[in-house]
Amino acid sequence: NGYKKTWDTFGVVRGSQFPDEIVIIGGHRDAWGPGTADNVSGTVSVLEAAQAIAEEVRAGRPPKRTIIFATWDAEEWGLLGSTEFVEEDTTRLMKSAVAYLNQDDVAQGPNFSGGGSPSLRALLRDIAKDIPDPSREGSVYEVWRKRAHLAADTAEPSMGDPGGGSDFAGFYNHLGIPIAEWGFGGAGG
Repeated sequence: NGYKKTWDTFGVVRGSQFPDEIVIIGGHRDAWGPGTADNVSGTVSVLEAAQAIAEEVRAGRPPKRTIIFATWDAEEWGLLGSTEFVEEDTTRLMKSAVAYLNQDDVAQGPNFSGGGSPSLRALLRDIAKDIPDPSREGSVYEVWRKRAHLAADTAEPSMGDPGGGSDFAGFYNHLGIPIAEWGFGGAGG
């Protein structure tokens, strides 16, 4: 049989103040190889984010905006899961999507990096300032700066521009929705 069914999965938490504004956090479940880094790490990241938000909701602190947690199928086969979602929900996404946060290959080493739309870079840097680095040598941001060998206090670690080849493509390249992605990289294997 030349056809296979694919499945995207979703969890939705409705926003308390801006329910019609949507933030999507997603990662693909399929992999070419053993897949621990690419992309079990991204899937776990999406699930951990969902769990953290669920705890906040139970504590009476729901998010202001609606959050969609997504795991995509068939990313390795041409971004099929996320692309189908974007194509089927274009009108709502163009009207309401605030950002797409991509979780792809987020844990493969000790070196933090991030990238995405220029409009989200300052936010990503600010968040990295508040997260302790696993090395225990300071915040993620401080270690990121050290590893980038930045001398000037005003210099920022470099951040990559969105390209293609991951699930943000439909959101960013076709609909212009701002995206961000981040993770810890290093030598493969």
